[in-house]
Amino acid sequence: MWVMLSPVGAGMTHRAELYTDLLTLLHEMVSHYRRLLALSQQEQEILTASSLPMLLESTIQKETLILELAVMEEGRQLLHRKLAEQHAVPLSELTLERLSGLAPQPYAAGFQRCRTELVQLVHAIGQVNAHNTILVSTSLDCTRASLGLLSRLLEPPPTYGSDGHLDATGRGGTLLYKRV
Repeated sequence: MWVMLSPVGAGMTHRAELYTDLLTLLHEMVSHYRRLLALSQQEQEILTASSLPMLLESTIQKETLILELAVMEEGRQLLHRKLAEQHAVPLSELTLERLSGLAPQPYAAGFQRCRTELVQLVHAIGQVNAHNTILVSTSLDCTRASLGLLSRLLEPPPTYGSDGHLDATGRGGTLLYKRV
C-alpha cells in the first residue's frame, strides 16, 4: 500500500518531495492497473471454461485491487491539491500532462511516462472488459434458452383438443435425463 515517503519541507525541497511522492504513487497505480488487466484477461479464459470457483476468486482479487486503487486515488488527489497550490494553478487544470510541463527533469519525464502507461492500461482494460461483457451476455442467453427449453418440456403450454376446448393436460416433450 502507498505511504508518503518524505516529510513536509519548505520551498523547492518541498515541491521535489511532492514530485517524488506523486511519482512513487503513480508507479504503484500503474502496477495495480497492470495486475487488473492481467486478471481481466484471465477472466476471459475462465468465462470460456465456465469455472464458477475460479471466476469468484478472480472477482475477489479484482475487487481488492480496485479498493486499493481507490485508496491510492485519494492520496493522489491530496498530492495533486498540494502541487496545484505550489504552482498556483487551479486544481482542475493540473493534469499529468500539464504537471510534466511544469516539473523539472527527471520528474517531468516520469510524469509523462506514467500518464502514457495509465492511458494505455485503462484503454486495454476497457477493451478486455467489453469482450468479457459479451462473453457473459452470450453465456446468459444460452442459459436462458436452455431453461426455457427445459420449462417447456416439463410444463408444456396448454393446447386445444379435438373438441375445440382448451386441453391443459396435453403432453409436451418427455424429459429423458434430469441432470443439466
